[in-house]
Amino acid sequence: RLNRGQEQGLYIFRDRQGTLWFSSQKGSDEGNGLSRAIPISGFFRHHFTAEDQTGFTNAFFGILKDREGTLWGLPRNLPHLFRKEKERPVTPVNAIDADTRRQVRHARSLLEDPTGVWIGYYRDLLMRYDFGSRRFSRVIPGNGALHDAPAVSFKHLLPYGDKLLAAGDYGIYIVNPRTAEVIHALKEIETIYSIKRDNAGHFWIGSDMSNLTVCDSNLVIEKTYRVTPGLFNIEDLEFGDDGSLWLALLGGGLCHFLPSDGSSQAFTTADGLSNNTC
Repeated sequence: RLNRGQEQGLYIFRDRQGTLWFSSQKGSDEGNGLSRAIPISGFFRHHFTAEDQTGFTNAFFGILKDREGTLWGLPRNLPHLFRKEKERPVTPVNAIDADTRRQVRHARSLLEDPTGVWIGYYRDLLMRYDFGSRRFSRVIPGNGALHDAPAVSFKHLLPYGDKLLAAGDYGIYIVNPRTAEVIHALKEIETIYSIKRDNAGHFWIGSDMSNLTVCDSNLVIEKTYRVTPGLFNIEDLEFGDDGSLWLALLGGGLCHFLPSDGSSQAFTTADGLSNNTC
């Protein structure tokens, strides 16, 4: 039995995954339900970025380790980025001013090339960090600075020859970083949560309603699959060694998809997942 202030612990249970489950009650014998704790070994080090460490906004939309060994982090709830160089503490980086951030919202994507890092924001802003000068610059400056700028969402960035693909809430755009020219290449899918390119050059796009779409190398839609009967966002996707796809479904667990025959199998907490928010 454990005592914590006005609460009294009744039972402790450890499951096969090492999670500790606690039952407790208040002094009036009113039950508090269950709480859980996951022991973390000394191998991991936590870098807390806010005083409130429990809120749902404490999320990172992107993490990248660049060629210099520097870690980049894109927090959702803070006005700055994070960088951590080797053997140095985590450092906040204010790449844009407060007024611009209110217009473009938070940083969402990171993409490295041989000379720098691209940083895409939720809306209308594409930044670049140059390894040589160690400076930030704006490529697509956002509606606040360029009134005719299109409503481009940079939630995802992919290389596309000497150009970039930007995908998000408004479909897919082809961006020429040298001229800042933007072409709306795919309009049929309004909300894109994930996108990857396979070895054959096809683009696989995860969207809402459990829809998985495959496009050819020119971004022409070939087919759309409904991978589960439930309606979930496909938040991320990865290719397996055998060419299959693993899909992270928000609220729907994990889905294994076979492009060869279009079949899929979903795995949830009923199959042993710790939760269905993959």
